Amino acid sequence: ENKAVLTGFKTMGLDYELLDLVPQGVECLFTVDVERTTYLLDIPNAVVEVAIDKGNVIAGKKKAPIDEIEFELKDGEASALINFTAELAEQVPLLMENRSKYARGLLLCNLPGSIPADVNTVEDAKTALAKLKEQYL
Repeated sequence: ENKAVLTGFKTMGLDYELLDLVPQGVECLFTVDVERTTYLLDIPNAVVEVAIDKGNVIAGKKKAPIDEIEFELKDGEASALINFTAELAEQVPLLMENRSKYARGLLLCNLPGSIPADVNTVEDAKTALAKLKEQYL
């Protein structure tokens, strides 16, 4: 019905219903419309889930594109994932997005709590990945 569900959480173990927190209800500020495709990669010393998201964060007439790839370590060594992404960044341009889709929605709405990205260029991403390699390897 495209409405927020604010009841039923107490029966699932929460000490209260969400409706108790907002008896007047909630208002939709923005939506996230994304198509996700996932793959499992078996790389040396790790299994990594790759999630490819394509879509938009939409707030009224404002829209921010989502065109991203997420890597999640499912099993194995964190250093293997760091090495893999660092090698990938040497082959193709990658940018790191530190803001969640939620934070990007807040930004579209000009609301406090918006988190600016501090990694904005391919070079920033390479530098950040190099720091991760130094830290974990």
